[in-house]
Amino acid sequence: MLDTLPKRVKEWRKKKWDQVVEDEIPQYNHLWVIDVASGKQRRLTSGTFMVADPRWSPDSRSIAFVWNPTGRPDDGNLTDIAIVSAQGASPAAPRKLDTMLSGSVAWSPDGRWLAWAGGNDRRSFIQKTDLWAAPAAGGASVKLTATFDEDADAPMWNATSDTLFFWSSQGATKRVASVPRVGGAVSLGLDLAGETAGAAVRGPGSRVAYVASGWNRPPEVHIADHINAPSRAVSRMHADAAGCAFGAQRTVRWSSDDGVQVEGVLVRPPGAPERAALKTLVLLHGGPYSSRYTMGFQVMAQYMAGRGYQVFMPNFRSSGGYGAAFMLRKRADWGGQDWRDVETGVDSLVRWGIADGNRLGVLGHSYGGYLSAWAITHTLRYDAAVISAGASDLAAHWGQSDIHLYRAYDFEGLPWESFEKWRRSSPVATMGRARTPTLVLNGEADVRVPNPQAQVTYQSLKALGVPTEYVHYPREGHTLREPRHRADWFTRQADWFDRWVK
Repeated sequence: MLDTLPKRVKEWRKKKWDQVVEDEIPQYNHLWVIDVASGKQRRLTSGTFMVADPRWSPDSRSIAFVWNPTGRPDDGNLTDIAIVSAQGASPAAPRKLDTMLSGSVAWSPDGRWLAWAGGNDRRSFIQKTDLWAAPAAGGASVKLTATFDEDADAPMWNATSDTLFFWSSQGATKRVASVPRVGGAVSLGLDLAGETAGAAVRGPGSRVAYVASGWNRPPEVHIADHINAPSRAVSRMHADAAGCAFGAQRTVRWSSDDGVQVEGVLVRPPGAPERAALKTLVLLHGGPYSSRYTMGFQVMAQYMAGRGYQVFMPNFRSSGGYGAAFMLRKRADWGGQDWRDVETGVDSLVRWGIADGNRLGVLGHSYGGYLSAWAITHTLRYDAAVISAGASDLAAHWGQSDIHLYRAYDFEGLPWESFEKWRRSSPVATMGRARTPTLVLNGEADVRVPNPQAQVTYQSLKALGVPTEYVHYPREGHTLREPRHRADWFTRQADWFDRWVK
């Protein structure tokens, strides 16, 4: 058949041009070593697997890396740690440790041990993250934080290779946690009164460096003489922010409808009186599992506070920092207990006289966008809403997104196996109730919450005669990256609330 086609058509067919075959992996990432002096390159791995996050052993003879068969988010539970010799002249088969990690691996300074944070049940897509250690030469892994009721973060070894440090989410703040290499009780140390980004890096002796922020201090690189010692900022990436007036930020707590204590973060506009009932925006976080709002710097909240709004950020059920049971929550319950946690929080602010119940808005991105869509289909209390990268039709979202296994696990079956659970949690099922003016935002290249989800929400609201606008950003994925798009994303949301929340 190909031989009968014109020459130009044959060439076009052979080149494939821009066609994409779903699930095809055109190239696998592999590990190479480059000699700095000569520029000579040497390949260390080959095969049908992805290599990420390589880490040299202290003696530079081996490299540990994150191994995955495809590199796809949906195959996260297949992730393993692998070790390969850095001395070989040709690619060698790596040795896998049979682990399941979420993040990077850390060599002990003496080179005898590897540590990581992760789970141990490849069938579960929602589970507590523990700290683990294993002999680098091979042997059984040891769960170090089995009795600790919070997630563990990426570890950092001490100089003598007998203790591991990690960040621990404790409510709306972060604390330094430590545990012996052999496991046992976790000790909590320095309270950062804010938030960190990424693991701490150990330098000479016991000195450490990490990125940290406070409620009125945007993120900067900090150094300290010891992980448990006070730090000081050494970068000035956000020096211009020193002249800004930030809104006062604090935590608030209330009882949800089932009696469980829930915490949130509240930002008042700069100069606002302490007790006045203010127009308030409810900002809902993404994730949802393990995500939360902290006393670190909250960019969107501070921007909206600068525009005159009080911002309430509830850490509803599924948030991290409040124990494993709080985080794991009931499955197949999107828009259930989490939403009741939000609503009882708003009720409490109104009852305490610090939020004006007649001037409210709701917004969020990703899972926060989903809950914002849920809000407009279940209550009329909000004067305006913004749904950013928020799913509306969950059964369709299962097929459109890049994560299928986790969604099916959370809803206890594939869409045709547990359809009523998917439908019950889908805002589109109750969209006929919506009356709230709603701005819909999405990246055109978003594979986590693809554009058709935003189109369903927008077209539904338009058909209902609800005031709505739909803005989609070219080239953008789940998180906007281009500066002009990000600037528009912030200002457009504030302008929408200025228009409707009087």
